[in-house]
Amino acid sequence: MSNIILDIFEGIKSIKFQTYIVFLELKLRYRRSIIGPFWITLSTGILIGSIGLIFSQIFNLQNNYYFLHFSVGMILWLFISSVITESCNIFVENERIIKNEVQNYFKFLIKNILKNLIIFSHNFLIVPIVFFLFSTKVSIIQIICFLIGMLLLILILIGIQVILSIFATRFRDFMMVITSLLQVVYFVSPILWMPELLTGKKKFLILEFNPIYHLLEITRAPLIKVNYFNFESFYICILFVISVWIFALILYSKYKNKIIYWI
Repeated sequence: MSNIILDIFEGIKSIKFQTYIVFLELKLRYRRSIIGPFWITLSTGILIGSIGLIFSQIFNLQNNYYFLHFSVGMILWLFISSVITESCNIFVENERIIKNEVQNYFKFLIKNILKNLIIFSHNFLIVPIVFFLFSTKVSIIQIICFLIGMLLLILILIGIQVILSIFATRFRDFMMVITSLLQVVYFVSPILWMPELLTGKKKFLILEFNPIYHLLEITRAPLIKVNYFNFESFYICILFVISVWIFALILYSKYKNKIIYWI
C-alpha cells in the first residue's frame, strides 16, 4: 500500500511537467494553424449550435433553456467520454517508455486527465457565450457548486482510468466494448434530451441507475438552475468515488508489476 501512495504522490508532483508536455503536444499538433487549439472550440461550437437548434424544435422546447442544458451537458460528455476512451489505450501508446524505464503508471494517467482538462477548458469557453446570448446570470454560489462537482468528477475519472487502463491492456478487445457502451450511454443519458421528459418508472429506471445522470446533476445542474443542488446525486457521487478508488487501488496493487508483460 505504501508503494501505491508513493506512486500517487509522485504522479501529483509530476503535474507541472506533464502540463508542459501536454501544451507542447497540442502546440505541435496545431502548428501552422491560424487559431491553433481554438479549432477545438470552434468545431464544438458548430456542433452544439446546429444540434441544439434542431432538437429544440423537435422537442418543442424554449431555445434558451435547452441550449444551456445541451451546451453544458455536451461539453461535459465530451470530456468524460474522451478520458474513458483514451484510458483504454494509455499504456499501449507509451509502450516504448514503459519498457525502457522503471515507470510510475500514475504519471501517464495524470497526463491523460490534464490533456483532456485543457481541451475541456477550450470547449468550456462556449458556455459563457451561450449564457451571454440568452441573458443568463450565474452567481458565485452556482460556480462554487459547479467546481465541487467537477472535483468529484475528476476524482471519479482518475479512478476509472486506473481500472480501464489495466483491463484494456490485458484484454485488447475491452476497448471496443467500452466504445460501444459509451454510444449507448450517451443516448440514455439526459444530454440531448431533458430529464423532465421522463416520469414514473421510466424516470426511475433510466435516471436513478445512470451514473452519468448523477455526474451531470452535480456539475451541469447548478449552473443552469438557480438555487438548485441535488444532494441525493452528490451523496451518490461520493459513494461512487469511494467504491471506484477502492477497486482501482486493489487492482493496481495486484497487477502493477504485470502491466509491462501485457503491453
